[in-house]
Amino acid sequence: MKRISTFLFIATLVLSGCTGCEDQPAMDAPLVINKMEQRIELSDDYSKGLQESLSYYFDLMSEGDFAGYVEMVYPKVFATDSLKQQTIEMMENYAEQGFRNVTKDYKILYASRLIQDSLQKVCRVIVNVKHEIIFGEEFVGDPESFEGMVRNQFGNDTFTYNALERKYEIDGNIKLYAITPDEVIDFKYLNDQYTESRYLGDMLLYNTVFELKKIDSESGF
Repeated sequence: MKRISTFLFIATLVLSGCTGCEDQPAMDAPLVINKMEQRIELSDDYSKGLQESLSYYFDLMSEGDFAGYVEMVYPKVFATDSLKQQTIEMMENYAEQGFRNVTKDYKILYASRLIQDSLQKVCRVIVNVKHEIIFGEEFVGDPESFEGMVRNQFGNDTFTYNALERKYEIDGNIKLYAITPDEVIDFKYLNDQYTESRYLGDMLLYNTVFELKKIDSESGF
C-alpha cells in the first residue's frame, strides 16, 4: 500500500519523479480559487506554446506513455538516469496492476510573467484539472482506502468517488513551475511541492525562486 500511495502522490500531482522521493516535503493546504477568471501574463507565442505543451503533457500520462511523460518533467528533478528509468518502470508496473491517471480536461487559470533564470525562463502556472484516478478490475485492493490521500492532495470538495466504476473524479487546481530554454519555446514542468523543498535551490537560482514567490503573494491566486 505504501508504494502504491507513493505512486498516487507522484502521478496525481503531475510529478513523475524527484530527487529524494523518500523524504517528501509536507504539502500545503489544497489550492482554492474562487474566481475562475483566466489570467495569462505571457506573450502570444509563449502562451500558445504553454497551452500546446500542457495538452501534450497531460495526454502522455493519460495514454500511459510514461517514458514520454518523464521527458516533459524538468530534468533536474531526476538526480540520475537510473532514477528516471526506475520511475518509468514503477509507473508502468502500477499501470499493469490496473492503476491509471487520466486527465479529461484542463484550463490554465493563471500564468505569470517569465522570470529569467540563467539560460532559461520560468513562469508560475495554475491549472484547473478534471481528472480521474481509475482502479481497473485487475487492481488488488480497496480503492476507497485512497480517499484520505486524494482528499489531502486536492481538498474536501474537489472529488467524488464512483464505486460502480471504481474511480475518483476530481475537479481541482494544481500549481506548477513551467521552464523553457532561452533559444526555443519548449516547456518542462516542476511541481509546486518543491516550493518549500530544500531541493528547489538546486533546481532554480535563488533570485528566481524569490521573484516567483513574490509573484505568488501578489497575484491574488
